[in-house]
Amino acid sequence: MFLSPPPPRGRERRLGAPCAPETPLPGSPGGVWVLRAVPGRRCSLPALPGLLYPGRGSGVGRPPQRPGLAGPEAEGSEELGSFTLVACLTRSRRPSSPRWPRAAAVRRRRADSGAPLPSGAQLFLVPRRASGMGGGGSVLKVCADHRGGINWLSLSPDGQRLLTGSEDGTARLWSTADGQCCALLQGHESYVTFCQLEDEAAFTCSADCTIRRWDVLTGQCLQVYRGHTSIVNRILVANNQLFSSSYDRTARVWSVDKGQMSREFRGHRNCVLPLAYSAPWDFPSAPCVEEAVAGGLLVTGSTDGTAKVWQVASGCCHQTLRGHTGAVLCLVLDTPGHTAFTGSTDATIRAWDILSGEQLRVFREHQGSVICLELVNRLVYSGSADRTVKCWLADTGECVRTFTAHRRNVSALKYHAGTLFTGSGDACARAFDAQSGELRRVFRGHTFIINCIQVHGQVLYTASHDGALRLWDVRGLRGAPRPPPPTRSLSRLFSNKVGCAATPLQPA
Repeated sequence: MFLSPPPPRGRERRLGAPCAPETPLPGSPGGVWVLRAVPGRRCSLPALPGLLYPGRGSGVGRPPQRPGLAGPEAEGSEELGSFTLVACLTRSRRPSSPRWPRAAAVRRRRADSGAPLPSGAQLFLVPRRASGMGGGGSVLKVCADHRGGINWLSLSPDGQRLLTGSEDGTARLWSTADGQCCALLQGHESYVTFCQLEDEAAFTCSADCTIRRWDVLTGQCLQVYRGHTSIVNRILVANNQLFSSSYDRTARVWSVDKGQMSREFRGHRNCVLPLAYSAPWDFPSAPCVEEAVAGGLLVTGSTDGTAKVWQVASGCCHQTLRGHTGAVLCLVLDTPGHTAFTGSTDATIRAWDILSGEQLRVFREHQGSVICLELVNRLVYSGSADRTVKCWLADTGECVRTFTAHRRNVSALKYHAGTLFTGSGDACARAFDAQSGELRRVFRGHTFIINCIQVHGQVLYTASHDGALRLWDVRGLRGAPRPPPPTRSLSRLFSNKVGCAATPLQPA
């Protein structure tokens, strides 16, 4: 008998297991499913490694000699009769190298209520906990509809929908109420690089050089924005304007409703990656400033090693921020302080005054490229190719905390309610106490780099280059409360980072 969560689409195989899947055990961890023995019945189960086999009353049995067989050839299966076996899936790190668990806690539970039963009635196998991290994260749902890696994940402002953009050239809308795919957005002729979800519209950009706007209710394409001559890397919707950056060395601003390009920002000598926008009302009232920021300021980062500040109203370059010796991969804005923070392949973070162009300070302790940034009040969190996350005082540049435990580069960051969530190239997401730096939980299940993460309520959402969107239960994580944001802060801070690949279904 094999036990597992529901299989990803297209990855099933028929096994001769005399069992039929029923419902998850009430109150059980994510990934725990009940299968009742039914003589002569077969069921479809995923071809995944590390599945637990029933033992003789006190542990995990040996795998059958032939992996495709179960039933009488699986140790202990003849003792099951019509009882129910409840078990958890344990995955190996590499799908091609199965690892059978050596030990598991065994308890007997009633399938309907979870109440204890006499010895021998049924087994409840609990997966091993990794040492030093307070247990693994429980998966609530695995959404594997995409046929290519997921490059970006966006959550609507009202929290009702999710949007994923994929290497398969499609985007998908998901309901956060039940995690079901509610619309397939097809039309791009190449992979989707980035996406942004608003309450009434979804926006996607692609390697086919176009941007598209979609109706979130019908899934129909409402507008195609054409003009870029190479891959569109990032988009940003703000103040009823659509901003975009591209490998064609330009950034552009478009009218959302008309679909027409309003302005082109030309001046970078190589491809433009991250974008950030600051509205005109975010700046102090002064005659010398008001004219320059009349339409707001757009900040762009490029692989030419510079960041530029643009006047949106005129299209003129307001300032060029020079100092990095490598590509600018990510940036965030501290709007009240009109400060930009940029991260680069030169392993530094730099703070800039976007009005004067002055370099304010340099953050130097990373040993690898700075891939992603998160700004929380007066703290800057940075994820790096050196496998660490660092916390810095924004006003002084002092590193006050280092978060370790990653085995590959840190590819995504998200702060939520005193907890810092990270995604990594080692295919794991992690939850740290933001104040102490303690590792609280590890979320295992992906098989490739986690490209983006989001958190909403008690659910963590992770999207990976393995093509899966996973929803995790984060109840029980307790961190220091987030300090109140400063007044007049930017309503949306985009943690732009190189490469793509970033959360609400409420757990019961």
